[in-house]
Amino acid sequence: LIIGEINIPTKINSNYGDVSIGKNISRSIVNTSYSNVTFGEMSHLKISASYTDFILNAIDTLTITSSYGDIKLTSCPLFQSLSINYGDITIGKVGYIKATSTYSDIKINQVTQEVNATLTYCDLKLNNLSKNISGIAVTGVYSDCAIKINPENPVNVVVNDVNGDISMNNSQLIITKKQETGNTTNMSAKTKSATEASPTIKINSKNSDLIFN
Repeated sequence: LIIGEINIPTKINSNYGDVSIGKNISRSIVNTSYSNVTFGEMSHLKISASYTDFILNAIDTLTITSSYGDIKLTSCPLFQSLSINYGDITIGKVGYIKATSTYSDIKINQVTQEVNATLTYCDLKLNNLSKNISGIAVTGVYSDCAIKINPENPVNVVVNDVNGDISMNNSQLIITKKQETGNTTNMSAKTKSATEASPTIKINSKNSDLIFN
């Protein structure tokens, strides 16, 4: 199925087929299995998929439930919900994202607003945090997390880690509190320009490694 540019509410069901839409600024609902999907510029896109790989360009509002498929997304200001199992997702730029991931890796090159993630047996990489982020909250079990923080960004870091390792490769992060009790580490840190009112990166992890670059 190949569609160029349309502007109508669209619902697509596809099994064992390829789907391509160049542009649709109206709502789209897509249900696929064993397919390959390529979308250009889309508005209010809702996806339910299994065994499907996606290439998504500019999506203004997005909801995805996906199993056994990989996703490549260029940009999305509002990623309302991501539920992904046994598949990886790579995102160029995202505003807000709420994600639940199991046995799936998430890589985001740029975050401009907020990340909320619940992870099980996953890796999360956040490479570039905007100065205007409102916060990041991650809960992970057997899930490694790597966050690259611009030392000029005023952010606070709060970590509760059980049976994991914390690596502070960012020399601009100042540890303000670190308490270790048995296998549990409670740590607070901040960049030099951060105040109590600055955005917070909050991580609760178990059996995970945390890296702050």
